Amino acid sequence: MTLDYFYGQSGELFSYFRIPKALFQDHRFRQLSTDARTLYGILLDRMSLSAKNGWLDEQGRVYIIYTVREVQESLCCAEHKAVKLLRELEDIGLVERKRRGLGRPSLIYVKDFSSGLPKAQVQNCPNSNSGAAESAILEQPKPQANKTDKNKTEWNDPDPIYSGGIREQLEYYFCQALEIDLQRTVTVEAASQEEAERMVDRGWRDGDYVLTDEDYVGVDFKTVGERELSEKKMLDVLLVKPNEHPQNVSIGAELKDLQEAVGGSIDAVYPFADPVAIICNDDGKLMGLPLNRALRDENGEMYDAVAGTFLVVGLGEEDFASLTPELAQKYEQLFHQPEAFLKLGNRLLVLPVPDEPPAEKPRTKPPAEHDR
Repeated sequence: MTLDYFYGQSGELFSYFRIPKALFQDHRFRQLSTDARTLYGILLDRMSLSAKNGWLDEQGRVYIIYTVREVQESLCCAEHKAVKLLRELEDIGLVERKRRGLGRPSLIYVKDFSSGLPKAQVQNCPNSNSGAAESAILEQPKPQANKTDKNKTEWNDPDPIYSGGIREQLEYYFCQALEIDLQRTVTVEAASQEEAERMVDRGWRDGDYVLTDEDYVGVDFKTVGERELSEKKMLDVLLVKPNEHPQNVSIGAELKDLQEAVGGSIDAVYPFADPVAIICNDDGKLMGLPLNRALRDENGEMYDAVAGTFLVVGLGEEDFASLTPELAQKYEQLFHQPEAFLKLGNRLLVLPVPDEPPAEKPRTKPPAEHDR
C-alpha cells in the first residue's frame, strides 16, 4: 500500500478522535491500557453528538448509548476485549454504566476526566501540539546535504528470504516437521567398533555413502508446537438450572458444546465486576423458558431475570475460560438458592424456593418391656 505525504496544513482537513493528554500525563490514569484510553476518546466524541441531540437525563446529565458490539467494531477486537475495556474505564471512574435490563442497552455516562486537575493541564492552548482548537504553522526544515562518507557507509541489505513477510510464512511452514526414515547398512573392516564408526562417519562426510529411495523405510509426520487435534479443550464452569442448586461441571469450549448446555443459540452477558460471564439461551424468554434466577444491581434491586438454564464461565484475554475455585465458590453461593417468580400486575416478585426438608423416618414402636 502506497500512501501520499501531507503538504502544508492538509492534515487538518480530516476528523480525528481526540484523546486528552491528561490520560497519559496524570498519575491517576497511568494504570490505564492504551486501548482503554483510545476507547475513552471515542466515547468522548460520541458524547458531544449526544449533547447536540439533547440526550439528557432528568438531572441534565449527558448520556450515550454505545453497545459492546459498537466497541468491537470501533477497535476491531473480540467481545471479551470490548467488555474488559469498558470495565477498565468503569473501575477507574471515567465512565458509569446504568443497566436498564430487559434486553435494552445500558446508558453510559462519560465522566469528566479533568475533575481535580489544574486548568492549565487540561485546557487547549496555542502551543499545544495536538487536539487544540487553534493550529500552528510548522516551518518545514530545509533539506540538508548528505555528508556521509560513501566509502564508510554500511548498507544493511536484508536477506530476501526474511523480508516482505516471507519470514512469517517460513516460520509457519517449519513449525511442522516431516521426518523421513532412510537407513543403509555399510560394511567396513576395522580393528575396533570405534574405528569402524570413525570410518563410516568420514565416508559419509566425503560423500562415499549416498542414501536413495531404495533405502526408504518409512515416513512420520509430526506437528511441532501445535496442540493435538484430539485434545479437546474443556472448561470448568457453573451450571445453573431452574429450581435446582448450581453444579460444578466440565464442558467443551466449542460453540456447539455451549449451545447444547443452554438448549439453543447463546447470548453472553457481563453483569459483574469479576472476570465472569453468564451464558444463556438467547431466545429463552421468547421460547417461554422458565425464569431461573434474578439479576440484581448494587442496591439489591432486580433489573432482569435469566430464562432457562445458564452457565457461569470465566473470562480469558480473548475467549471464555474456566472459573477459578474462588470464583466458582462465590457464584455458587450467589445462585445457590433456586427462585420462583410471581407476576402481580406489572410487578414481578421473586421468592426464594426453600429446600425440601428431609423425609422423616417412620417411627417404630419401642418393644414392650416385660416384667422379669
